[in-house]
Amino acid sequence: MLGRVKRIIKWKISGKELLKTIALAAVVIGFVYIIVWFCKWAFNTDFRFWTPAVKTFTPIKLLYTLIYLPPFFLFYLANSLTVNGAARFEGGTRRGICSCSRWATSLGAS
Repeated sequence: MLGRVKRIIKWKISGKELLKTIALAAVVIGFVYIIVWFCKWAFNTDFRFWTPAVKTFTPIKLLYTLIYLPPFFLFYLANSLTVNGAARFEGGTRRGICSCSRWATSLGAS
C-alpha cells in the first residue's frame, strides 16, 4: 500500500489573513441574499426552484442560524481535518487521493 505522509496539515495563515477570509465569505453570502431579496421584491421570484437552500427568511430564522452555527462549524471543521488530512498518501495521484476522501466522507468514515 502507499506510504502515509507524516505531516497532516502545514498551513501558515496569519490572523489577519484568516479574518480577511471570513470577511470575504460573509460578504459573498450577504451579496447572494441581497440578490435573492431584491428578486423577491422586484419580480416576486422564488429561488427554491433552483436550490431549496436559497430562500428569503424572517428574522427568527437568523436567530436559529446563530444557534445551529457552532455545532455545524465544529462538525465540518473536524470532518474536513480528518478526511483531508488523514487521506494523504505518498505516491498517490491527485485523483486517487480525492476519490479516497470522497468515499470516506460519503461513508462517514471520519
